[in-house]
Amino acid sequence: ARSELSKKCERTAYAHERLARKAELQLLFNYLHEFKEETGVLLIIVPIVDDLDRCIAQGRNVKVLEAMQLVLSVPGAPVLAFLAVDSRVVVASIEECL
Repeated sequence: ARSELSKKCERTAYAHERLARKAELQLLFNYLHEFKEETGVLLIIVPIVDDLDRCIAQGRNVKVLEAMQLVLSVPGAPVLAFLAVDSRVVVASIEECL
């Protein structure tokens, strides 16, 4: 069993990595906003995630969902996301990872 300190260190590292990724996304979305202002063209990012229930090995589907949540958490993000999953399988996988 991992020690509490080890778990806390992992959570802290994860939080720092998440903040860094969110800052990178904000730069991308700022660029897209500036592009729209200069050209009048709205660019929208459209990720399509299909068969997420089939990539349950090593919690990959949970990582994909976390990444999607991060992208969608940026205010004003020009993103339209589509997820095609068997929710029962994904929920069971998430519960395993907790």
